[in-house]
Amino acid sequence: MRLNRALPLMFAALCFAACGSSSSTKHPDAHVNGPDASTTPDAPNGGNPDAANAALTGFGQSCPLSGTNACVTGTATTCAAISSTATTGWCTQTCGTTTAPTGTTPPTPPTGGDAMCATAFSSAGGTTPADGTPLCAIYDSQSMPGKDVWYCAIVCGTPSGSTTNYGGCPGGLTCSATDNLCE
Repeated sequence: MRLNRALPLMFAALCFAACGSSSSTKHPDAHVNGPDASTTPDAPNGGNPDAANAALTGFGQSCPLSGTNACVTGTATTCAAISSTATTGWCTQTCGTTTAPTGTTPPTPPTGGDAMCATAFSSAGGTTPADGTPLCAIYDSQSMPGKDVWYCAIVCGTPSGSTTNYGGCPGGLTCSATDNLCE
């Protein structure tokens, strides 16, 4: 996950890379908690519903990963992307912390995290499911020893093995067939 931040963060080797300024970006691996990836497009007949959706202001807003940080509205001041080669990401915010599990136990999102993301998404002008489904779904396991810091993401499409369609993506973002997240 790539991260561009207006305010400096103390992240080391982590799934998000924090930049002390908006001019540098790092490329660590991401941890995604959510549906399995889909190998099918999220639109009927392979179309792209994402292009027709309105752009948001705040959480879910498209943002460049280099140059000036465009994430300046409300609490969604972090520009993030899953792909290490992405040039555009989405504005996001934290949605809580949890105690890091031990061994191979997957982490569990914080209680109330999804509701926090849904509120931020609605405040930014997002409509579920037309613009995707906001969830507290991505975590940073490196910045706080023994803790996972969680961030809001927009889940989209129909994951492989699921019957749930999480919707499209806001303007400026597309649904990744790799991880079913709007990027």
